[in-house]
Amino acid sequence: MPLTGTMLVKFRQHFNKIPVYGSLVTVELDKNHEFLAINSSLGDGYTCLLIRYLTLNKGNVTVKKTLLAVFCGLTLMISAYSTAHADDGMDMFIIRSTDKSPDALSEALKAYSEKANWQFFEPTKVKKGEVTLIKICIPQVGVKLWPLGLHIAAMLPCGNLAAYKGKDGKTEVSMLKASYMYKIYPNPVVEEAVKVAEPLLNKMLDEVTK
Repeated sequence: MPLTGTMLVKFRQHFNKIPVYGSLVTVELDKNHEFLAINSSLGDGYTCLLIRYLTLNKGNVTVKKTLLAVFCGLTLMISAYSTAHADDGMDMFIIRSTDKSPDALSEALKAYSEKANWQFFEPTKVKKGEVTLIKICIPQVGVKLWPLGLHIAAMLPCGNLAAYKGKDGKTEVSMLKASYMYKIYPNPVVEEAVKVAEPLLNKMLDEVTK
């Protein structure tokens, strides 16, 4: 799934090589193949299932075994989600380390933005100067979003970064994934804008943190 960077794996139960109705299970995994969610359904309000299994003629003894399973008027939906990702929200951030100082990183981002004809907002220091906030607007993304209305501006810009000193003394830069916009505003237009923004921002981050 390109938008979320996840994959779907489907499993189905078979009986004598025949797919069992309602046995399809869909599992969503992240890029590290860690569990995110599972979804399945079994039956519907009009389903009656009768399975009959006979084992016959074992030696001189006839053995009959009957397995009976009846599901009538049953609707069962199964959904489960991993809280490991939902609780910390870390899947929405890209964090990189660089030998550049926060100020030097800001200058590198400014130079990159100017070369790309993007709009660079002057950095802001917060937490007593410990963190530098950096905002970048990509016109190609804005053009796709403006038709939704000017209220969308409160969700912009799509480039949101923070630079600070990590525990090892190196500068860490955290960038919010552009897909946060689709999380807030799940609209096909926003989805298309995200597809434009994410590769551009990822390429920028690769370049400036070298």
